[in-house]
Amino acid sequence: MRTNPDGTDDSRTLFDELLDLVPTELYREFGEVFYSGATSFEQPSMIYLLGFNPGGDPSKAELGRYTIASDLEASRRPERRDWSGFEDDWRDFGPGAVSFQRRVRHLISACGVGDLRKVPSSNAIFVRSARIESLDAQRTKTLLRDCWAVHEKVISALGVRVVVCFGRAAGEWIRAQVGANGEMASDTFTETNERRWRSTTHHGRDGIQVVTLSHPSVADWTNPRSDPTGLVVRALERAGG
Repeated sequence: MRTNPDGTDDSRTLFDELLDLVPTELYREFGEVFYSGATSFEQPSMIYLLGFNPGGDPSKAELGRYTIASDLEASRRPERRDWSGFEDDWRDFGPGAVSFQRRVRHLISACGVGDLRKVPSSNAIFVRSARIESLDAQRTKTLLRDCWAVHEKVISALGVRVVVCFGRAAGEWIRAQVGANGEMASDTFTETNERRWRSTTHHGRDGIQVVTLSHPSVADWTNPRSDPTGLVVRALERAGG
């Protein structure tokens, strides 16, 4: 709780402000905003997890009922305060059952940052699509612009120093927003398998680092041959976390 200049109490939290920053014109769209609850926005965080957008075909019944408006409503419920989509549920599959979840938990464990429920997590844009390519290019550009205010507020208000991006699309967008143009050639990771996918670290304005990792929906971070989490560990060490 904060105090207003006139001495009255302001019960609005940062989380309330973030939810209110979501453009109202997106409310009827299918999608999600945060993968973490209010408690992940109540104290400073060195790290912020970002994908590109919620995946899955919104025409399917099990996903089509989740609009951004309904997600915002759910986010305000008491049971979602101390919650993580990567820890507690994944729709109808059950807590922790999806490989995506296990890989993100592996990352957080390797970084030693504590409870995953205290790690702020979201997507660059909030609208769901089966594939990134399913979204029209111009609409994607508009959505990225409209959703950025939420992420900008998270980064500044929580003092985020390391933005971890799941996949190249998210990484490219976030790097452009924070001016992270300088790749650390000495701190990259290339998978030691036939794919040879590459993960990178870039430095941005005000010392913010953007770590772009192979996407955990397709890359097994729990396998040493395809585990890029060392990049995040070293980025946090440089940031003093």
